Amino acid sequence: MTWDPYGRLLTIEEAARAVDRPTSTIRRWITEGRLTPTAALGHRKLYRESDVLAADADAHRGRRRPRGVRPRTPGLT
Repeated sequence: MTWDPYGRLLTIEEAARAVDRPTSTIRRWITEGRLTPTAALGHRKLYRESDVLAADADAHRGRRRPRGVRPRTPGLT
């Protein structure tokens, strides 16, 4: 067995399945610079699985409150 410096490489679709997110989220991470391709296979860009998992963990850490929950406005009931 040989050492692979890149780890497992994933397409956008595989990356989305790996973190149970829609492909649109993976594409947004790419646009925002949270995820960059490591290699290419023809016209398809490939991403390190470890980078995808790290981007997902960062996204979870950045979430301050659950979706749909709005902060209370002082003085209103």
